[in-house]
Amino acid sequence: LSRALPLAVPMSRHFFSSARLPVLVNRELRTPLASATSSVGSTRHIELQLPASMSYLTADNVAVLPENSPQLVSEVAAAMGYSLEQVLQVSDLADSSKKPFPLPVSVRDLLTLYLDLTGELRHSTAKLLLRHLHPSVSSERREAFQQLLRDENRAQFRQLHLSLGALLALKEPLLAPLTVAQLLSAAPLMQPRYYTSSSSSSLHPQQVHLTVSVTRYPLAPSPALASSLLAPSSDPAEPSPVFTGLCSGYLSELSPGVGNSCRAFVRASSFRLPADVSTPIVMVGPGTGIAPMRALLQEREHQKATGANVLFFGCQHSEVDFLYKQELQAFRDRGVLSELHLAFSRQHPGGSKVYVQHLMLKTDTAASLATLVVDQGAYVYVCGATAMGADVSKAFVQVLEGRGVDGAQYVKDMQETGRYVQELWSV
Repeated sequence: LSRALPLAVPMSRHFFSSARLPVLVNRELRTPLASATSSVGSTRHIELQLPASMSYLTADNVAVLPENSPQLVSEVAAAMGYSLEQVLQVSDLADSSKKPFPLPVSVRDLLTLYLDLTGELRHSTAKLLLRHLHPSVSSERREAFQQLLRDENRAQFRQLHLSLGALLALKEPLLAPLTVAQLLSAAPLMQPRYYTSSSSSSLHPQQVHLTVSVTRYPLAPSPALASSLLAPSSDPAEPSPVFTGLCSGYLSELSPGVGNSCRAFVRASSFRLPADVSTPIVMVGPGTGIAPMRALLQEREHQKATGANVLFFGCQHSEVDFLYKQELQAFRDRGVLSELHLAFSRQHPGGSKVYVQHLMLKTDTAASLATLVVDQGAYVYVCGATAMGADVSKAFVQVLEGRGVDGAQYVKDMQETGRYVQELWSV
């Protein structure tokens, strides 16, 4: 059956510009200690096949459009009374440039590919849903929902990490079935997640590699107000729910094989190597910030660059999350890596934590860095968490001031001329 929906939905060009990239490799990079009593987390190395129409430059960004899980899609469709095979067409959007996503579309594809059912629900969206409470909802649950959505309870609301999909698919319904039009007005469109590629386009022109940290952690027990709202008859013995990042969780489950692919497109990054291969580079990339540094090292080896390549890498434990350990050691052994500085912040429980910025400020290392930057015109690349980036910037200022220059101004000038490049994200 086909159904016409006269709607005004924002357009996302990403749905039209992305391509399906088959998954070639998907392997774990972390190694749990034999003595570990809990999960050490997960970081995946993923290799994707590029279509002939798509190309990238070394360390470019790859934008991935995640998908909602088949289980969630089925649960939402059942709760809302949708037929997954029903085909939808938006009647008043004849101009294809204004279509919010490719049309016609089945309900299954709409819920799987185009609506973000898993991301955190906005407080304002939840307020709009108050008018759609299920007729069977008790007065106590109604009051609990209203209280949770008061401005003074925003902190409790955020604690829930509540998604639209979870709210729609509650075992004890909270919301009345929404029409597809009502769902479209409430659900945000799926947004791409960006990953800096970890491969050289010269070495791997038909593939692109990603280094993906999987976001997964148990949620704290729900506040009493939320518990009475979301699961009034739940078993207290049930384990706490686990929050999994939509895109990283989706990618982690994509096994190599026929039919397993993800929608993606390429966006230019700010990481570009110096044109002169004799120019040294300094790379600071703890954790998954190693991704573009791996790409740059592959490219520098391919270029037969003569300039020094210096890397600062950090993680918690040398035997657990030292990402690409064998590769980095091989780069060093082949002379591609001139210097490899390693910081392991949790190597010795109870001891002081060592981070990459601490290594930079060691007397000999600071003097060497100042020589590379001031005398030899080194380029600097930093990738990782925002807080780390700020600490590394401060460390470079100190290093340069040790040479008697205005460190803050020098770093600013480097940024303006493309010699100090950062790609940072909030944790």
